[in-house]
Amino acid sequence: MDASRKHSLPKGFTLPETLMTIALLAILLSLSALAGNESYQRALAVNDVERMAGVLRHARSLAQAKACRVPPCSEAQAQGVYIFRGGIHMFEGDEFKESSVFESITLSDALLIEPMEVIFLPRSGNALRGGSLRMTDALGRSRTITVSEIGVIAVEPF
Repeated sequence: MDASRKHSLPKGFTLPETLMTIALLAILLSLSALAGNESYQRALAVNDVERMAGVLRHARSLAQAKACRVPPCSEAQAQGVYIFRGGIHMFEGDEFKESSVFESITLSDALLIEPMEVIFLPRSGNALRGGSLRMTDALGRSRTITVSEIGVIAVEPF
């Protein structure tokens, strides 16, 4: 018998080695999927909060510019924002009515939001009444947008 054949090692991996490698890869994949989902949820929430703050600032600037967007118009109108889960309505007038909506923006369902109405007075841009909008994301983190009576819009970071 040939001596070199007697001492050669088998080629390839054994079944336990292969199964262990597959199990470790499955664990790493599941951990990365969880981390990726959390990052995605956070990005959705941050995007929605920034969009809400931007719409509030836009409505205030329209009020200061003495805008009148819903006919018939004879003078400057108050500009309002109605925020609810899943969307934002920009409207004109002293109270929210479907007929006075001139723009609607869709939000993701990543945030739990208590509905809120903010109305900015013409010329000054002051808010009819101040208030806070508190939002909670899917991971339980909360964030607040505050509108003061003089129209200052402040966003609390996550």
